[in-house]
Amino acid sequence: MPSPPPPPQLSPEMLAFLATQDRGPQLAGVMITGLVLSLIVITARFYTRLVIVRVTGVDDWFALISFVRLSSLLTHQFQSFLDLLHPEVQGKD
Repeated sequence: MPSPPPPPQLSPEMLAFLATQDRGPQLAGVMITGLVLSLIVITARFYTRLVIVRVTGVDDWFALISFVRLSSLLTHQFQSFLDLLHPEVQGKD
């Protein structure tokens, strides 16, 4: 089987253009919005189940576990984003 062709080389002008296209703040906004909406939904779900229905099920606890995992993943991703923005503060306690 022949090897694939090498990737095309980008011109310096194209690299400079791509360097100006920073979508990090948009990504951070989407992550924070998703996390806040998830928190609202989980809170409403548990309020409804605990206060109104007075019964929780296994699905409620799996939803909570999923939310905790999602929030830890997004927190880690957001911290990585901040480290890219401010590399001078990495490693300082």
